[in-house]
Amino acid sequence: MSFSTASSSTYPAKQHLVRTAKNLGVSSGVIFVRGGDIIVHPDSDTEYEFHQDSNFYYLSGVVEPGYAAAYDIASDTAILFVNHVSADEAVWVGVPMSLEEQQAAYGFDQAHYTKDIASIISALSPSKVFMLPHHQAPELQSLSIDQEMLIEAVHEARVFKDDYEIEVM
Repeated sequence: MSFSTASSSTYPAKQHLVRTAKNLGVSSGVIFVRGGDIIVHPDSDTEYEFHQDSNFYYLSGVVEPGYAAAYDIASDTAILFVNHVSADEAVWVGVPMSLEEQQAAYGFDQAHYTKDIASIISALSPSKVFMLPHHQAPELQSLSIDQEMLIEAVHEARVFKDDYEIEVM
């Protein structure tokens, strides 16, 4: 993670989630977005070059693969879901920041591991889960999911730049 181009070390994820939620025009529900994953070349141990989903990056600030984010509109709570790195994996990829460090660095209210997505989102009892059309969340299939409204809300939010974005430009 690198924020070297902006004087603030905290990405304004919650601000971007709030702006997107306002564009949805609803007072409740959960925005849920998933970042990209690493794809391995077939019959190989090498990976394709990773590029984060641009809408996920805008809403979360996360450039690493395997993350997800949620925003509970009614309670104004931004939640980061972090990919767990085992001790064996840490040998190869390095020791990641703690949940608390990632929560602070990206500007979220809470941070949990991705294995807890279903239980955390279900506990919020959302009337609807708003997702991007190209995102999948099999762990949330028992909930009411809308994959049409969020894309326009995100695109509208991205039109107007905040101070952080202007400084980075």
